[in-house]
Amino acid sequence: MTITMKTLITFVFTIFFIVSSVHCGTTATADTPGNGEIKQVICYDFSRPCDTRGELGCDDFCIDWGYLRGRCAPRKCCCER
Repeated sequence: MTITMKTLITFVFTIFFIVSSVHCGTTATADTPGNGEIKQVICYDFSRPCDTRGELGCDDFCIDWGYLRGRCAPRKCCCER
């Protein structure tokens, strides 16, 4: 009975460690943030859209040129594709 109990305990602990290591493993392999989306940001070295209308001006400028959105940076208007 002692050998059987040791075998049973060893088996239970082995299964426990295998299940816990499989369950805690990482599933995502992408190193990019945002669910794997790769974003391209292009900054223009003028701030006229930001100076005149702020974030909205930069956003409108970028949308007019075919980008998704725009953000103001110091002395720049950055567009995201």
